[in-house]
Order: sequence, then structure tokens, then C-alpha cells
Amino acid sequence: MRFLIALFILALPVAVLGGAIVEVRTSLGVFYLELNERAAPESSENFLAYVTKGLYDNSFVYGTADLAFVRGGGYTFSSCPNGVQRIAEQPPIDFEQTNLANKRGSISLVHSYRSDNAFTSDWIINLDDNFKFDNAGTGYTPFGEVIGNGLDVVIAIALANQAQYSDPFDSLGADFFPEPVTCETPASFNYISVAMTVVNSDGDLPSGRYNSISNELQVNIHLPDDDYLSLPFAVNVTDTGEITITARLEQAISLEKPMPNMARYDVSTRGLTLHSLEIDGIVAYANVNFVGVGNSNATFKLVSFEEI
Repeated sequence: MRFLIALFILALPVAVLGGAIVEVRTSLGVFYLELNERAAPESSENFLAYVTKGLYDNSFVYGTADLAFVRGGGYTFSSCPNGVQRIAEQPPIDFEQTNLANKRGSISLVHSYRSDNAFTSDWIINLDDNFKFDNAGTGYTPFGEVIGNGLDVVIAIALANQAQYSDPFDSLGADFFPEPVTCETPASFNYISVAMTVVNSDGDLPSGRYNSISNELQVNIHLPDDDYLSLPFAVNVTDTGEITITARLEQAISLEKPMPNMARYDVSTRGLTLHSLEIDGIVAYANVNFVGVGNSNATFKLVSFEEI
């Protein structure tokens, strides 16, 4: 008896479930963003255009507001010796209604200082639930989130850089940095440099892949403390139809960086959630939930799933 084949009905292929993973390197550490290209295709595409063209490199965080968020994506020193300049803006996009919220950990596009209805390179990362920014047409557009323990890095940035941002900067940037902006400013204590790289843009990548021939489930899993693994599970279906999976820990492969749609393990509940599941080449299920069995830290039973 094979995993899920005996229980599930084969479903049709589906569209993109997740989005690209972007690595953000700062002078205070590295964190990762996962974009929601399904809910926010235009905003995600706009942001990725700046990332892939390297326009966020040599940029910096320019302030916070009572530690409610940090803001960046507006300015660069790439034009030294001329000092700080606006990032080269690409054609603006309109406000996109994504039905996502400006919740803690989300990244959102901020309208340009030139217009409340135009969005270009500027972004914020919310450090609080800033639902007041959700107003359609005048608010900010959420399009992704910080994953794993990355929010700790963003909080450290906010604590190091508590300047009340001004946009646009005055002619010397003296309203932000403690001294007028020059090409020596990157040595300033509150200068937080930023550079970004797309790590993986395969939004179709499922959390897990089940092969009915080998009866094995291969899962990309994000463990606490930001450990990323590719981990195979042996699958068993009992006489009563209960499905359990047991991790083959000796075959685990460490991944250097996260991938889209990674499964998540919750230590407190012993819950394992696969955001998407592929069966014999077809992504057919979402939010596939398992829970730990007995005292084992390696065996889980299936408790719920959603057909797509």
C-alpha cells in the first residue's frame, strides 16, 4: 500500500505556491526574505528587478520609527565621490491590492516621496503589526516576509539606527546622520549597509516530494535555529489507514541556504507542516500537517491536509 495514493485522489497541477528567496546581507548580519509572488505578483516582480540589477547593493537602512519598522531601498553611495544619491528608480508601479497585511516580519513597498500612488525601490520591514498601513490606495504593499530567525537581525538594525528618517534627505543628509553626508559616512556608527541576492527563484518548488515507487517522502525542512535540511522519510500506512512517516536522519543533507516553501517544524507542538506536497510529479496538496508520535522525535502521523 503506497503513501497517499491509497487515500488521496489525484488532483490537477496548480500555479505558483510561493516565491523567490532573497538573501539580505547587512553590516549587522544576514537574513532571508521569502516573497509571496502568488498574492503580490507585481510588487514581487518590481522588487526582484531592483535585486537582480544590483540596485540595492551599496544601499543602506535610513531610519526607523519608534522601532515599529526599518526603512531602506531609497539611497546609495554608489556614486561616490558625489555622496549619497537616490537609487536609480525603475518605472513606478501602482498600489497593488494583495490582501496581505503589514504584520510583524512582513516586507512592504513604500510609495515614492514623489507620489502617494507610485511605488519604486523603497521598502520597509515591519517590526510590529502595522495594520494602519493596509489602507488601499494610500498604504504600503506587503509582498513577502522575513523567515527564520532573521527578524533578530532586523531588530538589531533598528536598535542601532534609531534616527527618524527623512525622505528625501536634505542636501547633506544632516537630518539623518550625525554629520553631513560624504563618502566617509559609511564609517558612521549608524550606517547599516545593505546588499541583496536572489538565492532561489523557483516558486513552484514543493515542500515535499513523494515517490510512489520508492515509497519515500523527500522534504525540504526549516528547523529551529535556522537549520535547513533535505530530509527523506520512510512512509507507512497501517491496517486502519493511519499514515506515519519516519525520518531517515542518517541520510539528512544540510542546505547552506533556505529554499522556497520549506516545511516548518514547531518544537512546542511537535508539528511538522508541509506548505505544498508533490505526488509523483504533481503538486496536489497544501498545508499538509503531521504531529509527532509518542516519545519519538523522528516519527509523525498525518493529521490534516488540503486539496488544491
